[in-house]
Amino acid sequence: MLYSYRAMSTSPLSPARPRRLSISVKLGGVFLLLAAIASGNLVLSNVLHDSIANTVGLINQSGQLRYLSQKVAFESARFVLEPNEATRQAGLQTEAEFEMRHANVANEIAHLHPLLRSAGDTLDQHLQQVDQIWQRQRAALARVRAQPESAARRAAQRDVVIQARLLLERTDGLVSSLQHATHTANRRMDFIVYLVQALEALFMLGAVFYVRSRITRPIHALTDTARRFAAGLFAAHGD
Repeated sequence: MLYSYRAMSTSPLSPARPRRLSISVKLGGVFLLLAAIASGNLVLSNVLHDSIANTVGLINQSGQLRYLSQKVAFESARFVLEPNEATRQAGLQTEAEFEMRHANVANEIAHLHPLLRSAGDTLDQHLQQVDQIWQRQRAALARVRAQPESAARRAAQRDVVIQARLLLERTDGLVSSLQHATHTANRRMDFIVYLVQALEALFMLGAVFYVRSRITRPIHALTDTARRFAAGLFAAHGD
């Protein structure tokens, strides 16, 4: 008896069976996951929609840059013909407006949503080119205002006209690049939304199959067994 007691006391303990999650916990996790995906999809759609909507105003500002680039040359030509303080101040005011508009456009492009930034990969290049041409344009405008003679002002004005044409081309390119980025971002947003909806449908389908195999079928089997027992059929099913 002592030996058997010692043998029993020194026998290794049987490993504990791992606890399994209940069906309700699993289903709750699936539905929580579906709710998180749906909420994330809604938030992402709203953020992207607002970002794309904001680019409409950005495109309008870029279009104003295009207009101001030509107005600068026009005000400079007025100063060549009428070199007085009024035409000089009008030209300086237009230049300041161009610089302010250009700074606003550059700032908004820098803070675009990454989806739009990646879609408009030439935006920075266009902005850099506009800035380089504008620096040359400012120098040409300063030379026009500094010339005391009419002939010298006309000669300096030729460079203003050349830079104005280049500015028009580059600002046109900036507007086109923004429009292309908006169009591409719209397509990407639609793809993301549809992809998330497809994932939601797959999760729902998986949940339906899981409920059918783990809950519905066992309940049907228990109901069928109880019905047969109530009818006095105690033989195993299928005999």
